[in-house]
Amino acid sequence: MKSILIAILIVLIGSISYAASDLSSQRKFTYEQASGLISQYQDRQTSAEKALADEKARVDTLKSEIAVLDAEIANLTSQLASLKAAPTKETGEYSYYVVKEGDFLAKLAEYPDVYGRGNYAMWPKIYHANRDQIKEPTLIHPGQKLRIPR
Repeated sequence: MKSILIAILIVLIGSISYAASDLSSQRKFTYEQASGLISQYQDRQTSAEKALADEKARVDTLKSEIAVLDAEIANLTSQLASLKAAPTKETGEYSYYVVKEGDFLAKLAEYPDVYGRGNYAMWPKIYHANRDQIKEPTLIHPGQKLRIPR
């Protein structure tokens, strides 16, 4: 154990003496040289600080652009969710139609937002989807909200 400690001590002493000799061999500057180097480093620091300020301004601009884009993404996401929730012909879901004065099932079927022109014969689909509200297919009332099967 003593021999290990002695070996470590010898290594440490050798390292210290090597570092001391390395320090003494370093270059020495005159006052003018040191002042010139200090001036160069101060110029570099000023330039770096200016570049940093420019980059911070650019980052702030990008952050504001990101905020605008995030708002647009949120808007588009909500629009997409509402479009997904809206019934379509392909999904087999329902849309709704509120009966107006003078409407009858065959007429409803031809409305563009129902089945479209020429589709008056589709009225039985509307009738069967709304049998809970329609007792007689020839009698519907204004204000009734009818399911339109897709």
